[in-house]
Amino acid sequence: MDPPRPPGTRLVLNTAGHLISVPESMFDQPSTSFWGNGPTSVPVDDECDREEPATHQESSESDSDYSDGEEATPEQWKELDKELDKVVALLKEYEAAKVTETDPVKRYRNLCQLSTTLKTISVKDGGWKILHKEHTEKEKLALDRANFDILKFVYARHEKILDDGKSFITRFELIDAKIADLISRFIQMHGEHSFRAGSLSVAVGFDEFPPELTWRTTPTNKIIMLRPVVIDGVAVLNATMDDDTWMPFMEITKNCRDWIYEPELNLPVKPLTDIILLFLIRGHKTTVYLPKYYQEFLSDCGVSKVDDLVAFQKLIDLGFIKFLEITNPFNFKWFNVVADLADRCGAVFVSSEDYRQRKMKINYSKPSGRIITPCFLNAEDRLLVLDPTIRYRKPGEKTYTVISSDRILQFDEPDDERIKLSEQLYLDQQIKLICSLCQLYPVKMINKVAIKQLLELVVFAGADFEMPGMSIEDYEKLYDRYGREAFFN
Repeated sequence: MDPPRPPGTRLVLNTAGHLISVPESMFDQPSTSFWGNGPTSVPVDDECDREEPATHQESSESDSDYSDGEEATPEQWKELDKELDKVVALLKEYEAAKVTETDPVKRYRNLCQLSTTLKTISVKDGGWKILHKEHTEKEKLALDRANFDILKFVYARHEKILDDGKSFITRFELIDAKIADLISRFIQMHGEHSFRAGSLSVAVGFDEFPPELTWRTTPTNKIIMLRPVVIDGVAVLNATMDDDTWMPFMEITKNCRDWIYEPELNLPVKPLTDIILLFLIRGHKTTVYLPKYYQEFLSDCGVSKVDDLVAFQKLIDLGFIKFLEITNPFNFKWFNVVADLADRCGAVFVSSEDYRQRKMKINYSKPSGRIITPCFLNAEDRLLVLDPTIRYRKPGEKTYTVISSDRILQFDEPDDERIKLSEQLYLDQQIKLICSLCQLYPVKMINKVAIKQLLELVVFAGADFEMPGMSIEDYEKLYDRYGREAFFN
């Protein structure tokens, strides 16, 4: 079956013999080519005044030296080698000229044409966007400043930091002082020994502000078992798209693994990271599922199916992202694949109602019927809004039935056969993973307040957990770089 063709695109045949959809805007430019498994050049601007490399023209005398079926002599092979060396030299000179271009616009276009340049098609940027396998200096600076703002609170009461005069405890705002007092009471109530390796995660509730640390036991002292979280990555992609007239992977997608590159399916990574982080803070083991189409997310010619190579690879390395086949038992529909997975493990299901078949009766007792849909506000950072409650009205009734967040996020029955300790998140893992995600994007707003509490909780309780990029040594380095400036501002 042909790949999907969303509105505003045109189907073209690439050299591999596959039909792929290309934005109509690309045809407004003089030239765009698709080679092998993805686009390898950008629209050419006439103002770039590129000089094409000269090609060797063989003379009529040269043509007469060769007869059909006659084997070339060693001298002729040597002459051919010389001519090929000239062509290679010209091509290298041509490529080098692109790199040394001083005009910023021309230089950017030239870099995009190089097969060694990592890039993706970005609607927001109006064409190609150059990617990197490491954070840029600007990105590192933003991360350092955001993390330093968190760590100023986390280590403010640490004995070594107090002794070294690197504590900001005297500069606490009212909200910080209140949070520190709540953490002290939380530790006194449950004991320092409760925050060691092997302890279950600490849940943070967002019903109040500041967010509250929550111990995972019921009033009758039974352990609260949290549901694992299944995130439908395709639904997250759909939630971030400006065009609501087309939904990716909505129809039967039997041959999607054979698709080479579809610009309309380029995956934004930050929204996925935001959702993962939110559920980690709530104490859940979390996994994002994507079609196998995204498994080979970077082609040999440097074209990416995701908009952030650093973050996407890190999410894979940390075990957050899994790739699934879209198979016949599920009628080759992606939603059926992830919905079945959510039901089998009793998960919190983050997806979209729009993907459910309209004729399908909704069973709210099943995880696949209790869909939590993320919403991203139309802002620069795509601010996440996600409410884990459901309201619905039964036929013939005027009032709404509400499914509380506790029922959605927690297992109802202690003897539910789907409850597995391997699907529970442990405190040391929770802290390590949260710290790791803080190295991908600057944490903002309410999540920052929650992370401050979780990290200060384990530090103040004396837990010796791995905290990548957020350890006391990391704080001291950041303090030496930014601390004095921040202290006197």
